[in-house]
Amino acid sequence: MRTAKIDGASLPAVTASALRALSQFTRHWVLHFSTTTRPLVTVVGPCLHAKSDGTYAVRRGPTSEDLGPFATADEAVAAAVRRLPSGLGPVVFGG
Repeated sequence: MRTAKIDGASLPAVTASALRALSQFTRHWVLHFSTTTRPLVTVVGPCLHAKSDGTYAVRRGPTSEDLGPFATADEAVAAAVRRLPSGLGPVVFGG
C-alpha cells in the first residue's frame, strides 16, 4: 500500500480509489488533489493536513479548518472522499 507523507505523518489517501484516481501533491504541508498534473494543477475537492498533535484536518483550503478535525487518517480520508465533486475525469497533463 502506498501512503502519502505530510509533515512526517502518513495518510492512507491513496487507498481510497476516488482519491487514487487524482493527481496528489503537497503544498505547505497539506495534501491536495488535482485533475491535472504539474506545472498547472487544477485543485479539486478538500485537502488533508496531518497536524502536529496527531490529529488530521480536512479543509476547503490550506488555511481553513471548516470541514472539521479528525482523530484518524482513515476518518479524514473518508470525509474527503464524501466531499469530492461528482463527474471527475481522468488526470491530464497540466501544461
